[in-house]
Amino acid sequence: MLIGTASSKTGELIQAGTISGLSIPLVINTQLAHNQHDSVYALFGNQLKVYRAPNVDGMQPADSVFQANLIATVNIDPNDNETLYTDSTGSGNYWYKYTYYNPTTDNETDIASATAVRGNFTADYCSLDEIRREAGFKYAPYVTDDQIDEKRQAAQDEINGALDEFYDTPLKPPINSKLKQICIVLAAGYLLEAQFSAFSGPKTNGQDKIDWAEAELDKLIMKERVLVGKDGKPQDLPGATGGADSWPNSSTATTPTSQGGAPRLFRMGDIQGQPMTVDESGNPSGNLYYGRRW
Repeated sequence: MLIGTASSKTGELIQAGTISGLSIPLVINTQLAHNQHDSVYALFGNQLKVYRAPNVDGMQPADSVFQANLIATVNIDPNDNETLYTDSTGSGNYWYKYTYYNPTTDNETDIASATAVRGNFTADYCSLDEIRREAGFKYAPYVTDDQIDEKRQAAQDEINGALDEFYDTPLKPPINSKLKQICIVLAAGYLLEAQFSAFSGPKTNGQDKIDWAEAELDKLIMKERVLVGKDGKPQDLPGATGGADSWPNSSTATTPTSQGGAPRLFRMGDIQGQPMTVDESGNPSGNLYYGRRW
């Protein structure tokens, strides 16, 4: 059972003993403090079994192929809306299915009822549920996961294209929390744009979210901020400056002449009059010496 609220950091999975009437004994004591009216959920099991099948022709493989290739048994994480698993040897060359499993009773949900998904060659920067919540579609079943994933891929392509010169894209897990937030907001903006294109308000049609995400990407491009890993070290590529440099600049005057440097010869404020011009009749006007130091 799950005691508490999932993804709240206060929920925990725990095994129940033999239920008698309204009494539900626990096999072990709870590890967290719970309030009197905390929610209690009965679960099928506390683990997931992950199966893999090789891609042959782009079509979903038979369930028997999946069942022959169990690659992991993963404990469900009660403190997150999703339990994440990364196949370290996986790629888009494989299909995946998962089932729910109860190690106490050895019961497992039917693999035939599980949805098969094609593996990605890269890790996603955020989850579909995070985008759904950001867009306000948590309780909107008409907005499908496929629609959200389409916008997630578009957002990730936008991020990778913007950061390609400065970072080794696509970025590898664990994903920096700032980058994750940009992806969530940008994908949610794209989703709102598709759902409410007929509305002009930027808060409604997603333009506010798109603008915010693109502004945050600009900060990363210009190196006003850099992404850091879990070890606290910057993830940007060596030598990436994040902006265009030009010459002359503040160092020109002190750079040796052999390298093109020299003090400033004159300023525009030193120039007298107006430049020399000739009208249609050939009559000159202006200062013949314009452009020379006075």
